[in-house]
Amino acid sequence: MYRQALGVVTDVEYIVLTPSDVTPPKCSVVFTVVDELGNPIEGATVYLNDDSGATDDQGTLLFTDLALETYDWSVSLAGYVAQSGQVECTETVTYEISVPLKAVIWVLPASLIVGLFLFAIGSKN
Repeated sequence: MYRQALGVVTDVEYIVLTPSDVTPPKCSVVFTVVDELGNPIEGATVYLNDDSGATDDQGTLLFTDLALETYDWSVSLAGYVAQSGQVECTETVTYEISVPLKAVIWVLPASLIVGLFLFAIGSKN
Protein backbone atom coordinates (compact mmCIF):
# COMPACT_ATOMS: atom_id res chain seq x y z
CA MET A 1 0.00 0.00 0.00
CA TYR A 2 1.34 3.45 -0.85
CA ARG A 3 0.72 6.66 1.04
CA GLN A 4 -0.04 9.80 -0.80
CA ALA A 5 2.40 12.64 -0.21
CA LEU A 6 0.89 16.01 0.48
CA GLY A 7 2.40 19.15 -0.98
CA VAL A 8 3.92 20.24 -4.22
CA VAL A 9 7.58 19.79 -5.19
CA THR A 10 9.02 22.50 -7.41
CA ASP A 11 12.45 23.48 -8.69
CA VAL A 12 13.92 20.00 -8.47
CA GLU A 13 17.44 19.49 -9.80
CA TYR A 14 18.72 16.10 -10.72
CA ILE A 15 22.34 15.09 -10.60
CA VAL A 16 23.22 12.21 -12.84
CA LEU A 17 26.44 10.44 -11.95
CA THR A 18 28.26 8.55 -14.63
CA PRO A 19 30.89 5.91 -13.82
CA SER A 20 33.68 8.40 -14.52
CA ASP A 21 32.23 10.77 -11.88
CA VAL A 22 32.32 8.16 -9.12
CA THR A 23 35.68 7.60 -7.45
CA PRO A 24 36.01 4.01 -6.28
CA PRO A 25 37.29 3.55 -2.72
CA LYS A 26 41.05 3.07 -2.43
CA CYS A 27 43.46 1.92 0.25
CA SER A 28 47.17 2.29 0.99
CA VAL A 29 49.69 -0.22 2.31
CA VAL A 30 52.89 0.77 4.13
CA PHE A 31 55.62 -1.80 4.69
CA THR A 32 58.22 -1.46 7.44
CA VAL A 33 61.16 -3.84 7.05
CA VAL A 34 63.45 -4.42 10.04
CA ASP A 35 66.22 -6.79 11.06
CA GLU A 36 66.14 -9.17 14.01
CA LEU A 37 67.04 -6.35 16.41
CA GLY A 38 64.30 -4.06 15.09
CA ASN A 39 66.66 -1.82 13.09
CA PRO A 40 65.25 -0.52 9.79
CA ILE A 41 66.56 -2.17 6.63
CA GLU A 42 67.18 0.16 3.70
CA GLY A 43 67.08 -1.18 0.12
CA ALA A 44 64.87 -4.23 0.66
CA THR A 45 62.74 -4.96 -2.42
CA VAL A 46 59.01 -5.10 -1.71
CA TYR A 47 56.69 -6.65 -4.29
CA LEU A 48 52.94 -6.01 -4.14
CA ASN A 49 51.31 -8.02 -6.93
CA ASP A 50 52.91 -6.55 -10.08
CA ASP A 51 54.26 -3.40 -8.43
CA SER A 52 57.54 -3.10 -6.54
CA GLY A 53 59.87 -0.66 -4.86
CA ALA A 54 62.76 -0.39 -2.39
CA THR A 55 62.56 0.59 1.26
CA ASP A 56 63.98 3.94 2.34
CA ASP A 57 66.47 4.65 5.15
CA GLN A 58 63.66 4.17 7.68
CA GLY A 59 62.90 0.71 6.22
CA THR A 60 59.53 1.85 4.86
CA LEU A 61 57.78 1.78 1.51
CA LEU A 62 54.27 3.12 0.85
CA PHE A 63 51.92 1.91 -1.89
CA THR A 64 48.94 4.23 -2.47
CA ASP A 65 45.80 4.40 -4.58
CA LEU A 66 45.14 0.65 -4.39
CA ALA A 67 41.81 -0.91 -5.30
CA LEU A 68 40.00 -2.73 -2.50
CA GLU A 69 41.10 -6.31 -3.09
CA THR A 70 43.56 -8.92 -1.83
CA TYR A 71 47.25 -8.43 -2.68
CA ASP A 72 50.15 -10.87 -2.55
CA TRP A 73 53.38 -9.38 -1.21
CA SER A 74 56.97 -10.46 -0.73
CA VAL A 75 60.08 -8.81 0.67
CA SER A 76 63.64 -9.78 -0.23
CA LEU A 77 67.19 -8.58 0.19
CA ALA A 78 70.49 -10.37 -0.44
CA GLY A 79 71.81 -11.87 2.79
CA TYR A 80 68.34 -12.22 4.35
CA VAL A 81 65.60 -14.86 4.27
CA ALA A 82 62.73 -13.60 2.07
CA GLN A 83 59.25 -13.19 3.57
CA SER A 84 55.83 -13.21 1.86
CA GLY A 85 52.15 -12.98 2.64
CA GLN A 86 48.86 -11.38 1.70
CA VAL A 87 47.07 -8.20 2.65
CA GLU A 88 43.33 -7.84 2.19
CA CYS A 89 42.32 -4.24 1.54
CA THR A 90 38.68 -4.00 2.54
CA GLU A 91 38.46 -0.39 3.75
CA THR A 92 39.71 3.03 2.72
CA VAL A 93 42.55 3.08 5.25
CA THR A 94 46.33 2.60 5.34
CA TYR A 95 47.29 -0.94 6.24
CA GLU A 96 50.60 -1.29 8.11
CA ILE A 97 52.70 -4.41 7.58
CA SER A 98 55.85 -4.97 9.66
CA VAL A 99 58.26 -7.45 8.09
CA PRO A 100 61.18 -8.74 10.18
CA LEU A 101 63.96 -10.24 8.04
CA LYS A 102 66.39 -12.79 9.42
CA ALA A 103 69.99 -12.76 8.25
CA VAL A 104 71.17 -15.83 6.36
CA ILE A 105 73.82 -17.69 8.33
CA TRP A 106 76.22 -19.75 6.29
CA VAL A 107 77.53 -22.82 8.06
CA LEU A 108 80.55 -24.44 6.44
CA PRO A 109 81.62 -27.94 7.36
CA ALA A 110 84.91 -28.11 9.27
CA SER A 111 86.39 -30.41 6.61
CA LEU A 112 85.83 -27.71 3.97
CA ILE A 113 87.47 -25.06 6.12
CA VAL A 114 90.47 -27.29 6.83
CA GLY A 115 90.69 -28.19 3.13
CA LEU A 116 90.64 -24.52 2.11
CA PHE A 117 93.30 -23.73 4.72
CA LEU A 118 95.55 -26.56 3.55
CA PHE A 119 95.05 -25.51 -0.06
CA ALA A 120 95.93 -21.90 0.80
CA ILE A 121 99.15 -22.80 2.62
CA GLY A 122 100.04 -25.44 0.02
CA SER A 123 99.74 -22.94 -2.82
CA LYS A 124 102.33 -20.68 -1.13
CA ASN A 125 105.06 -23.34 -1.50
